[in-house]
Amino acid sequence: KSAPVERLVQLMTMEGLEYQRELANIVLMTFRYYLTVPRMLEQLIVRYCVAAPCPLPGEETPSTEDRHALQENPPQVRGCVLRVLREWVAKYYEYDFEGQPRHLELLTGFLRNTAACTGHGRDASALL
Repeated sequence: KSAPVERLVQLMTMEGLEYQRELANIVLMTFRYYLTVPRMLEQLIVRYCVAAPCPLPGEETPSTEDRHALQENPPQVRGCVLRVLREWVAKYYEYDFEGQPRHLELLTGFLRNTAACTGHGRDASALL
């Protein structure tokens, strides 16, 4: 069964899922068949930056999936995204980042400008 890329990224960065780490490893191993490196980085950055909005009075009741997203803890999600990035760099640096200045620029720009400014500076520095 297949899932949209956004859903795969959500599942591989969702704290507490039994298969989260295994799924992250599988996605990191195979995503190049259906996605570019910059697009995968973009999806992880979007996941890191997304904060679930609170429903406004009078809005429809959120779906079960939306309710779950509203209950997610942004710092935990951010930590999961950084953990996935750490695994990616550790296992696939030579394939996806070495000799690829654009890919490195996207990664380091995110780590220096976003992750470092949102309370994850130590984790971000460890990846640089």
